[in-house]
Amino acid sequence: MSNFVKNSYQFYKDLPGWAKGFVAVVTLGSIVFIGYKVYRKFSPTQDEKDAKRLVKAVDDDITTFRNQGIKQSYATPNYLTFATTIYQGMRYAVGDDYGSVVTTCKKMQNKLDVALLINAFGVKQNYVFGIDSGNPMDMLTFIHSELSNEWWFINRIAQINDDWAAKGIPYRV
Repeated sequence: MSNFVKNSYQFYKDLPGWAKGFVAVVTLGSIVFIGYKVYRKFSPTQDEKDAKRLVKAVDDDITTFRNQGIKQSYATPNYLTFATTIYQGMRYAVGDDYGSVVTTCKKMQNKLDVALLINAFGVKQNYVFGIDSGNPMDMLTFIHSELSNEWWFINRIAQINDDWAAKGIPYRV
């Protein structure tokens, strides 16, 4: 046995009974937590599968819209920037910028723009104080989840949906 293992065992052996119990509980809790994280990493939930399925369906919509002659309003890299702006506006528990989410969504001029934005957003994880919260979500679900909890009766979801409806965009948050 190495000196580290011998010294660790001797240290544990010399602890009072209550401390041994505490060490055992913390060790077991750590093992369960790490096991859970590994399990979640390699086995996606149904929500994650659904979000990925939506992004795949949007890929098909993009092809359809382009075949219908609809033109995108912005250069392709802009959609990545818009998606990042939306994500950064919602990903923190304190200091979220929901106004930028609404403003960015209203920049979309047609259904191809929204489809490209959803595609650029992909599936992202939400965080609360730096700890992942819930399952990864697609853009529409993420926006609905975040903005539906807003206080003071500001209905930003309706602002986005009304704007898109006026432009003939079929997607809804």
